[in-house]
Amino acid sequence: MKKKLLVLALVLLTATAAVGGTLAYFTEEETARNVITTGAIDITVVETTLEEGKEVPYPSVPVEAMPGSELSKIVRIKNNASDAWVRAKAVVVVTKGEEVMELTEEELQEVITMDYDTQSWTEKDGWWYYNASVKDETAPLFTTVTFSGEEMGNEFMDTTITIDVYAQAVQTANNGTTALEANGWPKPAAE
Repeated sequence: MKKKLLVLALVLLTATAAVGGTLAYFTEEETARNVITTGAIDITVVETTLEEGKEVPYPSVPVEAMPGSELSKIVRIKNNASDAWVRAKAVVVVTKGEEVMELTEEELQEVITMDYDTQSWTEKDGWWYYNASVKDETAPLFTTVTFSGEEMGNEFMDTTITIDVYAQAVQTANNGTTALEANGWPKPAAE
């Protein structure tokens, strides 16, 4: 009988310890929700021309030019979002019929020139970097395109000259003090 009482006492003691042990733990659960927002980068290349002293959108149809002529083509970069560092590049392509003329950069510059704004923009490695962060719109990258009369020979007769302007932007926040110091410039598809 003593054995039965001892076994029963041990069983009760074990059960009490198990129940008491689980009742001794307190728990708590909490969730913290953090919302983080980021800025956006959104730019537009804006091209205008002067007609009768007023700036109007650049025509979507081809513009005719002769050797020695100067065309009004005003190029700005408009910022549609957060402050940004901006860089731009003008790429000139000359086609005759269906074929692209193989011209070096130097040959192109002898024939076609743009009056780049070297006060507001700085050239480095073929890109023009805007010298200030852009909140709204840049100063013009250039305002005129000039076709050399002396250097533009008969090989340019019946050609189409296309000037494509590529622009890129990166955030200014925590990204250098100038566009030249900024990181994160994407590699353009044209390169």
